[in-house]
Amino acid sequence: MLVIIDDIQEGAILVFLPGWGDISEVNKILKRLVSPESVKIIPLHSLISTKEQRTVFKRPPSGVRKIVLSTNIAETRCVI
Repeated sequence: MLVIIDDIQEGAILVFLPGWGDISEVNKILKRLVSPESVKIIPLHSLISTKEQRTVFKRPPSGVRKIVLSTNIAETRCVI
């Protein structure tokens, strides 16, 4: 199920997906559907470098909604 956000509010959306292929596919779909000025999409997976994984902790600019596409790595591994 895909929900399109048309009323940007504070906070982030965390989407759990089964694996890297699903993360990549949903990332492509979202990039076609939403404006990069209104949404920051962050893929999160163990195959991504630690440096890139850290971007998940950065707060987006005001008015930009953060969407994190992840497997359960978000529950088990947190690199600060």
